[in-house]
Amino acid sequence: AQETSPDFPVVGETFVFGRYEQDNDPDNGTEPIEWRVLAIEDNAALLISEYNLDAMAYDEKTYNSAITWEACSLRRWLNDNFLNTAFTKEEQGSILLSAIKNEDNSYYGTKGGSDTEDRIFLLSIAETEKYFPVYGTGKAISTAYAKAHGAYIVDASGTTGWWLRSPGFNTGSVAAMTQGGQLGYIGFFAWAWNIAVRPALCLDLKTIR
Repeated sequence: AQETSPDFPVVGETFVFGRYEQDNDPDNGTEPIEWRVLAIEDNAALLISEYNLDAMAYDEKTYNSAITWEACSLRRWLNDNFLNTAFTKEEQGSILLSAIKNEDNSYYGTKGGSDTEDRIFLLSIAETEKYFPVYGTGKAISTAYAKAHGAYIVDASGTTGWWLRSPGFNTGSVAAMTQGGQLGYIGFFAWAWNIAVRPALCLDLKTIR
């Protein structure tokens, strides 16, 4: 797929940017990350990884207690460990600091907490409804590396549920896309370690033209 990826983001196509371990063979180095281009507006492209790149808890210290995107360990990991592992300093210069709205759960009313500013983030319920409106379109295959880190594989399709940033049915749960591609407003408990991570970012197109 990398050979067919355009040199410049096109909505609906994939775009290669950054590198991350994916085949779970560190001896051959990291692999290029494929991103799905969800939208382009005002010289910024909204990207989400084509595959689930890792698996971990939304918050490693929360056990049925309240958590928000602002305070969760996954947000810190994405904007530190993942950011610095997957992207060179030059590439990081092309990743915009995005204003992130953390809305309440639209079905259960669970509070989303304070808005944040992030370079790497997860989609919200509202964004998922917008960009994956048809059942099944949001399902994503987990890489071998994500599977090795615990991504829960249900069947031969290789797809895994992936975290959103929005709260689930209560303050200790987090919404997610299910392995079958259904938006899960109820979500999973934030401590669930076998849910996949599908990062998103906004790319500054002025820096890559």
